[in-house]
Amino acid sequence: MIKVDNLKKVYKDTILEYKSLEIKGKLTLIVGKNGSGKTTLLKALAKLIDIEGVINQPYRCLFAEEQPSFPEEMKTLDYLVNIRALVKQDSHDRMMKLIACFKLDSHLNKPLKSLSKGMRQKVNITQVLMIPKALYLLDEPTNGFDNETLKNLVEWIKQDHAMYVCATHNQDVFMHLDKDCIHL
Repeated sequence: MIKVDNLKKVYKDTILEYKSLEIKGKLTLIVGKNGSGKTTLLKALAKLIDIEGVINQPYRCLFAEEQPSFPEEMKTLDYLVNIRALVKQDSHDRMMKLIACFKLDSHLNKPLKSLSKGMRQKVNITQVLMIPKALYLLDEPTNGFDNETLKNLVEWIKQDHAMYVCATHNQDVFMHLDKDCIHL
């Protein structure tokens, strides 16, 4: 369980405040308008930003940005293999399952700069999910996905043993999963 007490973060014109918040389910959606603090809350949970208050988040986690930067000239497979090597975990089988799940096979020898927004998002989610962790923090993970990819992501989350916290505008995608929602 993740517990937040007296969280306060001021960012530009937005004040994010929670007296008390518990995240304990397999899937928690953070829902709100643009600028409401969804990404800020995810970054606070990932311990990537300073906040006022206390966050008891005991899990090893990974955070997937909404718009990551990639080495544009690198080929997709080389990039994923290098990410896997950096974390020094044997996650080859998991990486290959995600490549199949997100239908990246025909894009593995293409430079990242040539990929569409949806394909880049598939690479982004793959690079995070291929590293086994107890908690994944995903910022707008469904952006650019077609219906088949959305179904595959939902099925992956359903089958995986980890907890997921997702900031999203598209909560309908997750309607068939048990979930908690935090509305900002």
